[in-house]
Amino acid sequence: HFHRFKKKYEEANEKHGLNQPLIPYFISSHPGCKPQDMANLAAETKSMGFKLEQVQDFTPTPMTVATIIYYTGVHPYTLKPVYTAKTDKEKKNQHMFFFWYKKENRQKIRDKLNGIGRKDLVEKLLDDNKVRKHESIRARSGSVPSKRRPSKIKPDNKRVGKSRRK
Repeated sequence: HFHRFKKKYEEANEKHGLNQPLIPYFISSHPGCKPQDMANLAAETKSMGFKLEQVQDFTPTPMTVATIIYYTGVHPYTLKPVYTAKTDKEKKNQHMFFFWYKKENRQKIRDKLNGIGRKDLVEKLLDDNKVRKHESIRARSGSVPSKRRPSKIKPDNKRVGKSRRK
């Protein structure tokens, strides 16, 4: 669904001459997610041109199924056990995948993925030939460049010309 949303978002930007970035915000260590799930999601977002900067660790929230699973380790409707990252180490092991571009994570990611037999994800996340070099958050978001001309700024920082606000 996210691929379709991103495409529609980019089309709307293009149609209206906008350059608004799409900035995904993910939660790691959600009940039911294993390290390979987080690595898969990180590889997918990387392949879409994103270099994530905002990833939150799961926080139990009262009266939610996810919180019941977090505290009991069991899905309340099926009564089947559900893996949940709880220790700091388990949580960090999931969170780091989204920050594949940081030097301090590269070897840890390689070791973790090799340890669970996912060399394919090592290649997707860490192969420097597959890294897209993006200079700005707008480029990372996949947004379409604006067709509007930037407004001119006078030395006193006041805009010249028509205001974009109505």
